Amino acid sequence: MNDVNLIYFSPTGTTKKIVTEMAKAYSSASPGVIDLTNRAEPQTVKGTVLIGAPVYVGRLPGVFPERLNQINLENTDCLLAVVYGNREYEDALLELKDLVEQKGGTILGAAAFIGEHSLSSGKTPIARGRPDAEDLAAARQFGRAIRERKGHASGKIAVPGNYPYREVPPKPEVIIQTDKGKCTLCYSCIALCPVAAIPQENPLKTDGTKCLRCCACIKACPEEAREVVDPTSLKIRNMLFEKCQVRKEPEIFL
Repeated sequence: MNDVNLIYFSPTGTTKKIVTEMAKAYSSASPGVIDLTNRAEPQTVKGTVLIGAPVYVGRLPGVFPERLNQINLENTDCLLAVVYGNREYEDALLELKDLVEQKGGTILGAAAFIGEHSLSSGKTPIARGRPDAEDLAAARQFGRAIRERKGHASGKIAVPGNYPYREVPPKPEVIIQTDKGKCTLCYSCIALCPVAAIPQENPLKTDGTKCLRCCACIKACPEEAREVVDPTSLKIRNMLFEKCQVRKEPEIFL
């Protein structure tokens, strides 16, 4: 792998945007990329690693630690970022820090950024359009600050969070409805799903017990044929729309 590498889980592309901007300011070299969104293969990286993950219910996505565990981070310098939907990131950044340190990585810096919430919609926007230009500038500033401090960082970064981590409540089945009249069977949603919840043979169906509620399939559907319709998801969406409109800003820890 390259001396600078990106590792991310990014179903809707927001986390990818953040770590990519971090990398632009950290190094002029083209980074290697390990995309954990759909799969993970055992690999060893070296040098500096920029690691990004979204926040789901105040924690890392359940599949992310499993996939990151496929990557050997021994003797690497790491920049960490979590991306949340303008509610709270709670224990996610601490969880990521602990996970990377357990794998032998040295933390040079950590940050929490805001991205459009997965449940954001036209009628109920939640952090719509984020990360925006200001967020991306903050990501570059973070990368630049780490570059300038490298060689002087202690590797002992304190980040918010609690241990034991926030207990994730049992996830009820997610129901995603597909409008048969709109769906053209382009199959693009199948390739996007990070947990293979959409059957290869029938994109009109979704296994709600597997679904992460990342809504990548909904946001990317060219015909706008898919929508989340279960009561729990709709209740969460309405709550976030009502209570999470005040703009939050990125937080950086060096």
